[in-house]
Amino acid sequence: MNRKEKALTKFFDEIEIGETRPPSRRRTLTERDIENYCDLSGDWVGTWAAMFSDEAHFEATRFTEDRKTAPANLVLSQQYGLSPTSETLSGIVALYEFEEINYLQPLRVGDTFYYETEVIDKQPRGPEYGVVRTRRVVKNQRGEVVLTMVARARFRTRAAWEAMHEKGAEPLRERREGA
Repeated sequence: MNRKEKALTKFFDEIEIGETRPPSRRRTLTERDIENYCDLSGDWVGTWAAMFSDEAHFEATRFTEDRKTAPANLVLSQQYGLSPTSETLSGIVALYEFEEINYLQPLRVGDTFYYETEVIDKQPRGPEYGVVRTRRVVKNQRGEVVLTMVARARFRTRAAWEAMHEKGAEPLRERREGA
């Protein structure tokens, strides 16, 4: 297991407050991303529609660049898609909540983004699980901060994972590889 994988496959009891994770994968925002998001969320309707689809609207607003602006919640949801698979398939069990979300500047078509994460707190919730609070900072290709957030997620302890594995529960990764 390389250094990057090791850092991403931790269980609750192995996570330390103050630790940082390697930067996520990167993704370039496309016009199709915006269209798909607006189709699913209904953002084509009402006040927001022009901001995401009308080139003339951009010229009349503070968003004077010639590129479409992504809906803020699209950025929030897509950055979670940049999480490494190994992080999802090991200790993390569930995302609990977002405590703080700050959209600091627009992300536009053609921008490439990624995130960095720092563990800011952790609280045990019995012998099998604990809750980890992280601060996630989403940046564009120039290193400018686009979004910051604090999230709480439930993590399994290594002992709980091993006990589950001993009982014959195959981890999701093994089920997928065997299929």
